[in-house]
Amino acid sequence: MNDPLSTALVSVRSTYRGKDGTVTLARTHEVARASALSFDSKEPRPTSIELLLAAVAADVLGTFGRLASQRRLLLDETEAVLKATLADPLAYLGVVGAPGATRLAALHFKAHVGTPASRTGVRAAWDEALTRSPLLNTLRPTVDLTIELAFTD
Repeated sequence: MNDPLSTALVSVRSTYRGKDGTVTLARTHEVARASALSFDSKEPRPTSIELLLAAVAADVLGTFGRLASQRRLLLDETEAVLKATLADPLAYLGVVGAPGATRLAALHFKAHVGTPASRTGVRAAWDEALTRSPLLNTLRPTVDLTIELAFTD
């Protein structure tokens, strides 16, 4: 039996356009991106790694917000800052003799939450959001994750 809720199929279509980077279509949305990584602070498009970080943040914060709402926990504001470290950027650049791997080595995720709700209740919703995040749980086995929740007053 093909139960659509037993597995969720997600697909995108991407086209490489040379110096214009890559354009990805997700359903009816188009996302233009640069290469996987850029050392140019003036790169006009987000890189694949930046989009990955944005996707992880949206995944966790969206799930957290939904769980908080279901539990009637008022969140005034929620913001996250994510930072990733590459195992060996020189290997990505193709430097001869670079011994490392072209993968993320570490990801630091710090969320700031402003809320009048019980911190215990908010933390429980946060912890559940972390266990439900498909992207975060995909990264867990291969990336050194540091995750923090800070309350703003």
